[in-house]
Amino acid sequence: MANVHVIRAEGEARKQQPFAFPVERIYFEWDKALSHNDANALLELYAPDAVIESPLIPHLLGKKEGVCRGREEMRPFLKR
Repeated sequence: MANVHVIRAEGEARKQQPFAFPVERIYFEWDKALSHNDANALLELYAPDAVIESPLIPHLLGKKEGVCRGREEMRPFLKR
């Protein structure tokens, strides 16, 4: 039997059970960090040498290419 992520009715605290797959934990942690504008929590979900590509990077960060390499380059992008 697979484990299930349970969300209680609105107004009640979330009750989390173990996730069926590791990717589910990452998905929910990423969503929570983004909802709280927590760039540090977002960065912790990425490997130190991770790479993000986005067409928004040149626009938001003034870079020529739409790539951020490593957590420190990613930090300003995720803070936005």
